Amino acid sequence: MKIKITTLLLLVGLSALSQNFIKGKIIGTDGTPLIGVDVFINNTLMASSDFTGEFSIDYIGSYPLEVTFNYIEYNELTKTLFEPKNGRNLLVQMSKEKITDLTQVVVSASRTTEKKIETPVTIETLSKKDILNGTSQNFYDELTNVKEVQFNATNLISKSINTRGFGQATNTRFLQLTDGAEMTIPVFNASIGNSLGINQLDVENIEILPGASSALYGANAFNGIMFINSKSPFEDTGISVYYNHGYTDQEAAGVNAFNDLGMRWALKMSNSTALKLNLSYFNGTDWTANNTNSKTTVDRGLPPIQYFDAVNIYGDEIVGNSMAAGGPVSRTGYNDSDLNEGKVENFNGDISFHIKPNEDSEIKLQQKVSFGTTNFSGTNTRVTLKNFLILQSNLSYTTKNLTFRTYFTMDDAGDSYDMVRTAININNQAKNNGQWYTDYDNSLSMFRSDNPSLDNNTLLAMAREFADYSTVDGYNGNLPNSVGGVPHFDPETNGFKQAFDAVTTSTDLTTGSRIQDNSHTIQSDINYNFQDIVKFAELQLGGTFKRYVLNSSGTVFNDANEKIDYDVYGFYGQLQKKLLNDRLKLSGSVRYDKLSDLEGNFSPRLSVNYALGRNKTRNIRASFQTGFRNPTSSDLYNGANYGFISLVGSAQDNLDNYSNLVTFSTPLLGPDDQTVDLTGNYIYDNSFSVESVQYFVNSFDPGNNPQAAIDLLKIKKVEAVRAEKVESFELGYRADIAKFTFDINGYYNKYTDFIYTKKVITPYFVNPNIAPEYGGIGAAILTQNYLTHQVYTNAEVPIETVGFGFGVERRFKKFFINGAYNHTKLLGYNEAIDPDFVPEFNTPEHAVKFALGANELFKNFGFTTKVRYNSEYEWISPFANGTIAEGTVLDAQISYGIPSIKSTIKASANNLFGEEYIQVIGSGSIGQTYFLSLIFNP
Repeated sequence: MKIKITTLLLLVGLSALSQNFIKGKIIGTDGTPLIGVDVFINNTLMASSDFTGEFSIDYIGSYPLEVTFNYIEYNELTKTLFEPKNGRNLLVQMSKEKITDLTQVVVSASRTTEKKIETPVTIETLSKKDILNGTSQNFYDELTNVKEVQFNATNLISKSINTRGFGQATNTRFLQLTDGAEMTIPVFNASIGNSLGINQLDVENIEILPGASSALYGANAFNGIMFINSKSPFEDTGISVYYNHGYTDQEAAGVNAFNDLGMRWALKMSNSTALKLNLSYFNGTDWTANNTNSKTTVDRGLPPIQYFDAVNIYGDEIVGNSMAAGGPVSRTGYNDSDLNEGKVENFNGDISFHIKPNEDSEIKLQQKVSFGTTNFSGTNTRVTLKNFLILQSNLSYTTKNLTFRTYFTMDDAGDSYDMVRTAININNQAKNNGQWYTDYDNSLSMFRSDNPSLDNNTLLAMAREFADYSTVDGYNGNLPNSVGGVPHFDPETNGFKQAFDAVTTSTDLTTGSRIQDNSHTIQSDINYNFQDIVKFAELQLGGTFKRYVLNSSGTVFNDANEKIDYDVYGFYGQLQKKLLNDRLKLSGSVRYDKLSDLEGNFSPRLSVNYALGRNKTRNIRASFQTGFRNPTSSDLYNGANYGFISLVGSAQDNLDNYSNLVTFSTPLLGPDDQTVDLTGNYIYDNSFSVESVQYFVNSFDPGNNPQAAIDLLKIKKVEAVRAEKVESFELGYRADIAKFTFDINGYYNKYTDFIYTKKVITPYFVNPNIAPEYGGIGAAILTQNYLTHQVYTNAEVPIETVGFGFGVERRFKKFFINGAYNHTKLLGYNEAIDPDFVPEFNTPEHAVKFALGANELFKNFGFTTKVRYNSEYEWISPFANGTIAEGTVLDAQISYGIPSIKSTIKASANNLFGEEYIQVIGSGSIGQTYFLSLIFNP
């Protein structure tokens, strides 16, 4: 009897552990099958639903058990199965969760789908609803209201985005992508606004990662990265149209109309094929750039009528030494508005064909085009991009786990020209520098002798007028004979127009200013998620390859004789693991990148997330990551010669190929003309620091110990530029508490080998045998036989920054409010280690943003108001320095929906307080904007 009972119990136990199938179908509340739902048994992933929503699990184990169904944007569901028959034909219905700021799905933070609250780093988002309710003319401008984002606008369409310090008008530290493809323009190594982006009607959402993201996205994602994700033509079909008509109001430019219109058309031809077309066009009048402050903060103590280099006056960069004036004299320049028409025009379009071989994969063929005219503030100069063309061809293949993309991007400079060079060479068409300065000195000497009662400023003004026009209006005294040339070309005269046309159509930079560029890049990216193969954690591997081909015919790069090409490639891996009932999330990644002829760089990232609360509505995160930034094409291969300064990139092959033959004469070396070849290597190895030259000039006295002044001159070898590095530590906290959403973060960054440009003085000769009373090794400086160069190198001193950010959001039944505060600070550093280095931080220490609005205050009527504040800060760049004033900007919009025709009408106003402000020194002040919008089928 005892044996029978034991046998019976054993059979029951074996039955409990026998093989069973758990299968069923998963649907939404509307009955639609849900594809890709993860099915867990006792917290172990066992299967995913197929394209019909069905799943099947071969289960060997005991009962009861818990089966959990997890799907992005749906409420998690758990069922308890007490015996095998409970799991034979399951019908699982899942409901969508209410989407809040923290529960929305993002991809960019980890290259995988996850809720915003789960991301290992800070992430900011902009949804299509945010865009529709925005106060700005387009979605790109609306980014200025996003937490952590610093917006730098150079005109109505050329804008750059930055986060966490070191912003520039052309931001090579921040990476922008549309559907995974870079929006980078080859000649600039950076994006210009929404060029190569997408129509605002096609935006699904935008994700922004502030701070270093090199571990997953490579070198250019150094300060941050932005992902613009478009709508699918399989899911969002039909025609959508928008039209904005409005006016800009600026004191310098007056009131001017603008038009902005666009359309999106998506056609789903079958379940496996679709077509999408986006078009947009903008025209208007740019903000006039008329800043007449000095480009530098250094005061030489000279009368402005003698020497002054204004921010938006060009041609006055040319400076000669005047014996009569007793110091440097700058030539007469032209206003920015004299050198361009002030018009802005831009066309963007893209067409794509989509094929779905099956439910789990998609092939996309896409062609993009951007064409337009605008004034552009570069790092070193002001440029009119006229008929500038950008093309991008894209092929991508995506599945549940695989992403592959390859694309070709090229630019054509069209009729673009450099405004600084234009002014310099128009002046030279009237009188070359030798003629102008001879006329200036001769006339000033005569005026001083003949008019001893006149004050110095009057005499200097008379000498300038004579040097310009070979006469002085209203002066009846003696005048010297001009040594040659013709009078200065006044703007709007036929002589000016003829000179302007001749200069802006010539690519010979000694006489012209036209930019000729046909550079291109070819890039391929691949990423694979091993989630269906590796079960213990989520593993991703990927890589990228990019080839740069520079082709500016010597007008931008040192490529007059042949094209320049170089490569960048990288590989990365990431491992993520969830523990403790998915409350704890550990992430680790590492990437290796290599640029031709430079050392490769590893950039690891480690992060930890922990979810608090019964419903995991609070999250603590911490991360450590390193990032790096490769030198840009300009850093490596610049060769631009402006006459008063030459820019020389530091790639070794560029230094070997760079050559500038200069002919000069000085009695110190004999009666004959001398020739020197200023090669790249000579410039980097034999130049004086600007600081030591200033000390030398100020101290030199031929009759009083001149050797002491000569000893102040320092020749210091300039090291070639290498990759810049950052170590970043971040802590953060996100939470949904009492219907409020909070996001708090703090970070510390330490930069080493910071890339920067510095000016050096390159003498045409250095002869230690010259007597001290004639200047010794500094004789070339005293006789004006030198050239200033801008070189590219790394700072010898580490730089540290800290920051803190706080954001809060609350949605009521009708209203919504949100606010953000960001504190960003550059810490002190030892200036004595590298006196030439001045960090281009260009970021306000305090920034505040606030919004109040209602999607539907009453039937079909909504409104939004937004306020932004920034504290005062200094702007430093190779082109110009200055102070960005403290400012507060108020934007607002009211909207009315017309459901019967699927349309919305909006009236918007930007900068309602009316006080003009500047975001980039060298660009026009931003005034007020008013516009009406009609949006059909948004």
